[in-house]
Amino acid sequence: MIELTPIFIVVAAAVAFLVGLSKGGLGGAAGALATPLMALVMPAEKVIGLVLPWRYNLAYFAAGGSVLPEVFFRDAFPDVGSRTWLSMQ
Repeated sequence: MIELTPIFIVVAAAVAFLVGLSKGGLGGAAGALATPLMALVMPAEKVIGLVLPWRYNLAYFAAGGSVLPEVFFRDAFPDVGSRTWLSMQ
């Protein structure tokens, strides 16, 4: 379990801000600092499990992704074709 200490909250907010800046094109490679910064306040294996989904989800939504199930699964599994989980119900 992660302890929500004040230093953890400050570092997590700074990391989220840096990742957002870098995905928006303003921070350059600032998002690469996310994992090392979070590793200062929590174990590395938990950092990777927390930061990687942020990066991939931000990249997906920055590319025009959607949370609608039919759009998400179409994008996530492009090789399935017409056999999506929606048509199998």
